[in-house]
Amino acid sequence: MPTFYRFARGIFLLWAKMTGIKFIGQENVPAEGGKYVYCANHTCFWDPFMLAVAVPSFMHFMAKSTFYNNAVLRFLLKRLQVIALHRGEADLIALKTALTYLKKDEALAIFPEGTRVRTGELGDFKSGGVFIAMRGGAQIVPCAIINSQDMFRFWKKNRTVIIGKPYLPQKAEAAGTEEPAAKLKREIQDLLAEYSDNRQ
Repeated sequence: MPTFYRFARGIFLLWAKMTGIKFIGQENVPAEGGKYVYCANHTCFWDPFMLAVAVPSFMHFMAKSTFYNNAVLRFLLKRLQVIALHRGEADLIALKTALTYLKKDEALAIFPEGTRVRTGELGDFKSGGVFIAMRGGAQIVPCAIINSQDMFRFWKKNRTVIIGKPYLPQKAEAAGTEEPAAKLKREIQDLLAEYSDNRQ
């Protein structure tokens, strides 16, 4: 784990412990490395921070390349080893970088919706994360991030990250077979629904 990532994660982890942010399912994934692509819903700016604290191992996040236009952000993102992704086009450099990390048993973190969705419902899932996992022989880990907008509202007690069980994505080869991106969306929907049911 890069020193800067460890330092930044440590600060947010301390805050999480002090303010009661809940992490469910950490036993589903290893504490160090592995060929995993963590995929989560995306509603708020703080989602990457919540996910980074919840997942014990280091992850290379993928973020839109425009973040690198800002000098301060560029400085931070490089030290966090974030992969710059040019949205709306086939970014072969980002793909090659991601596959290289997976080959070294270093995990990735991707938000399949591609942007923040604040409607309360999951948006359309892009297939890029699933494609990378299939090309790299990696397992997908569905994750549900709940109420990340309240990350710094310490009096709120419903801030939670759920880590689902890893699975190997499969091509939809037969008629009627669920598409890989659709399966991922359903997995995250199920995590959100289970959390909601348990709170009732």
